[in-house]
Amino acid sequence: MCIRDRGKTLRVAVAVLLAALTEFGFCVFLIPLMGVVGAAVSRTLMYILMFGLLVFLTSKIVQINFDTSALWKSSVSAVIMASLLFSLAFYTRYNLVLLPFYIIFGLIVYGLILIMLKTLNFKDLRFIAKIFPKGEILAEKALRIIKRSSKFSRFAKKFLEEE
Repeated sequence: MCIRDRGKTLRVAVAVLLAALTEFGFCVFLIPLMGVVGAAVSRTLMYILMFGLLVFLTSKIVQINFDTSALWKSSVSAVIMASLLFSLAFYTRYNLVLLPFYIIFGLIVYGLILIMLKTLNFKDLRFIAKIFPKGEILAEKALRIIKRSSKFSRFAKKFLEEE
């Protein structure tokens, strides 16, 4: 059951209002200093605050369980990926033509770090493949390629152990 089902919609409204006011405050200070980046940082902080408030207020009504290990590892992966992506974009002078490459690079780095931290396993990858059209077919082809290559095969056996 969610908060709405329990008749506690005022809690959601309070969380959204506090987050919006916080974003406004951050925008007032950060946009003159950083421009568009300041607006993006303000929006990011607003969403983080709103998520935190909603989790806190919801936990007062229902029990919420988090996989803290996976949450921590995915946060570390995100920070490493963002750092590498920022460095890559900086050295390529933020070339807009390279945006698809930046996105693919970020996804690959993030995924590899999750695999190395043993947060993402073979079962998760199969689930992700099912989300995309023809994803299962592509996953099977990738698996065949991985099995043919000895280096990839050792990597796969070490990090993608089937359960």
